[in-house]
Amino acid sequence: MKTHASRAFAATIGAAAVLAGSATVASAAEPVTTNALASPAAYTNYLQQSGEEGALDTLKQFQALAPTEQSRFLGYLKDPSLYKEFLASAPVEQNGLAALTEDTSLSASLHNGDVTYESDSTVSGLTAAASGPLPKGDHTVKRSNKIKVFGVTVVELKIWETFHSNGHDVTKVVDGDGGKKNFSVVASVTKERPKRSLGTQQFCERGGSCVGGHLAIQSIIWNVKATVSGGAVEYDKKQTLSANVYGSAHATLKNV
Repeated sequence: MKTHASRAFAATIGAAAVLAGSATVASAAEPVTTNALASPAAYTNYLQQSGEEGALDTLKQFQALAPTEQSRFLGYLKDPSLYKEFLASAPVEQNGLAALTEDTSLSASLHNGDVTYESDSTVSGLTAAASGPLPKGDHTVKRSNKIKVFGVTVVELKIWETFHSNGHDVTKVVDGDGGKKNFSVVASVTKERPKRSLGTQQFCERGGSCVGGHLAIQSIIWNVKATVSGGAVEYDKKQTLSANVYGSAHATLKNV
């Protein structure tokens, strides 16, 4: 029976944003501490001293910018709209990931292209499963959401899960977790313990009958605090990634 899983799974990937949505503004206590954003030299030193993975790559990308771009780059990092605009501007996938390619990337740009919000997704074994279920074994789905300024990644949130296919259905969520890169200076990002579960889904033929199946579901709650001009803006976000045996995936990041 040939199914159309990507269509059956086509609930819109709801605003796969990173740091956006309704925010709670804490007391307008003190202005943002911008020592590391005071000058290109200060930001360069910040990246050189950072022990976070990816800092050296970010440093090379930043140093490759023209001096005028470096100054504008720092101005964007200090602008609270960089984080608040993400929800409205993030790219949205309409029909899951199946029927596309193994690696899927979407982007939306603002400020004449200076700022981009990107969503990258991969599903292992997706090409092999183009005409049917993923083969028996373990498969991994990954989702990454980024804020880039002049092509330099300043914030990235990642979520992934590994699930088992028996060749017909998802039988188990084997493992999963999330990670981050954060070179924004003004934002701190922490995560709570990931949770995973099996959900259910209907797979339907076009104009025909439906059969039941399971979803691999992984979720993480991210705690974000951005110290910007006027106070501390705090976010609690639940990032969820779901995948079925056909390689179709669905990702959301919502207020909690």
